[in-house]
Amino acid sequence: MRLSRKEWGLQILKEDGPETVYALDQQHSRSRITAYSLYEGIEIQFMDFKEAYSWSGEVANMPRFYQISFCDQGIYQMELKKNVFTYVSPGNIGIFNNCRSSLSSKMIEDSMRGFNILIYPDSLSPKLMDLWQKEYNLDLQLLFDQIEKINSVQIFSYGEYLFSTCKMINEGMETLGLGFIKLKLTEFFMMIIHEDFRVFSQRRCFSKEQIDKTKAIKKMIETDLSVHHPISELCLSHGVSTTIFKECFKEMFQFTPYEYLRKMRMNQAAHNLINTDLSILEIGLMLGYENASNFTRAFKKNYGLLPKDFRKKNHQQEKCPA
Repeated sequence: MRLSRKEWGLQILKEDGPETVYALDQQHSRSRITAYSLYEGIEIQFMDFKEAYSWSGEVANMPRFYQISFCDQGIYQMELKKNVFTYVSPGNIGIFNNCRSSLSSKMIEDSMRGFNILIYPDSLSPKLMDLWQKEYNLDLQLLFDQIEKINSVQIFSYGEYLFSTCKMINEGMETLGLGFIKLKLTEFFMMIIHEDFRVFSQRRCFSKEQIDKTKAIKKMIETDLSVHHPISELCLSHGVSTTIFKECFKEMFQFTPYEYLRKMRMNQAAHNLINTDLSILEIGLMLGYENASNFTRAFKKNYGLLPKDFRKKNHQQEKCPA
């Protein structure tokens, strides 16, 4: 089914048989959604966003549908009820039951990759469903029955095997084509029915107030990377519980607060090693490491090289002729 340009803010770049390519309806957009009709009633959309995308409103002219979303990169925030937010992020699969409206949906980062599988149950061929049942013992009605129990959206974390299948679907179209995607799709459905629906758990949603306080604490952490802020003190000063803050932070940014601080410190350390003449001791002190050996150990764990070797390697690369 063709995505509505008006309702989704998209423009069609190409139509070729089962393939339709969309871009954001803005000048010089590098983002793409490539959709393929796999069967009557089933399509897949590969998302490759390179600019921030946001959407709100209601899709009126669509038949009843189910959507299964895999996020490989990026974080998507949804406000499906007023001041109640949930997220689809790497490590998650989102399942949507006829979800056709959002008060506010947007990307948290400027890039996002993954895919959506759209199923229109009223358009599915009974012959296809009978074939899958006979050949693969794949009963799509079990999947539909499970989805119908979902109130709008359910987010869950996938296991290793389902993750592997999702990655192959996400990366296989370019090299192996539509036939490969169709084969993997049956495997994907079977895994969800057989394994992952059994471990569904309700993900916590967060209020706008909790999200704003989490963002404010994150900004404070970023302001001075040399300071190690006790989480309990930050939460107390911002009027949010430590548990809520940690869960909301991890959901929004995919790292615990301490992991995020360490990541920011290591990014800044790498920048300083390449672009300044500061000593390794000075860089470590600027980033809150009073002990040089602790800084060296943390840097090597992150980059696989000692700080001095990292600096030397990057300086040598700059001197190499093109």
